[in-house]
Amino acid sequence: MSIKRRLPRTDDERTIAVNTAKTELGVVIPAEVPFTPPTKTRELALYTNWKSANDNVQSTEREKFNATILVESTKATAALFSRHFIMVFNFGVERAVYPKGDRAFYYLDKNSDALPPIVTEEEIILWGNRIVDGDAARVAAGGAAMANPTAAEVGTALTAFSNANNDQDVKTAAWKAALLVRTNLKTEADAVILKMWDEAETFYNELPAATKRDKCRPWGVVYVSDTVITINITVVKDGTAIPIDAASTFFKEGDSTHLSDALGIIQIKTTAADRATLITNKPGFMQNTHVVTFLTGVTIYTVVINMVAL
Repeated sequence: MSIKRRLPRTDDERTIAVNTAKTELGVVIPAEVPFTPPTKTRELALYTNWKSANDNVQSTEREKFNATILVESTKATAALFSRHFIMVFNFGVERAVYPKGDRAFYYLDKNSDALPPIVTEEEIILWGNRIVDGDAARVAAGGAAMANPTAAEVGTALTAFSNANNDQDVKTAAWKAALLVRTNLKTEADAVILKMWDEAETFYNELPAATKRDKCRPWGVVYVSDTVITINITVVKDGTAIPIDAASTFFKEGDSTHLSDALGIIQIKTTAADRATLITNKPGFMQNTHVVTFLTGVTIYTVVINMVAL
């Protein structure tokens, strides 16, 4: 089994690395910090800047998401009002309330009651404006006012859609700007993380390899092997074989959470090195922490997690 260090590949992994080192700096005495003072200073500055950038990306993304929902809602309403206006107007033509020639005010074929396509953003804006402008011209020419819906109601729905569209553009631009700020921090983040991990491994380089890795992990260093390990877990009530479903097991080294199925079973496949720390929780039971130590040549492990009721 070959074990190597794996530097962050994603923004989430960068966040974990930066946050882990910051947390450890807050609890370890200065003499036991493996970083040089300049590296420590860079890490603390990076933590502040990276957290601010991350928070801004998340908040602007939420705002963009909410703006998109509003766009879809107002889009559907605007399309509905425009379609209903034309349908009701055509009913009026059929009842001789309006002359069929008045369809021309809306750029409709005077000899057809076909409903034009009003689906896309462009179609909604086109026909909404034709209805608002056309109805004003028709009434000014002596035509009877339309109702249920009125052109004003179509206009209101169209304005709401237009405003939502504009707001979405603003929110999307803010999100892209936030992404750019975080992107511009990646070079510094990667440099600082590499520096911290190098210094941590140097600080502990006189220890046996496995012990050195154990000392470096709390500082955020991630190790992986070239072997896929399978961990078969069964979660049961303590002292019985009764399975517990929907028990949540956090796999610390893999930074992942897994739920047991109806038979209390969880299967985890991982390339994590040295060990797996499994933290299992279920309402009504005490938390259970179980550590699986990986042995050379062994790739499949069977674990029974006994949960004690509160």
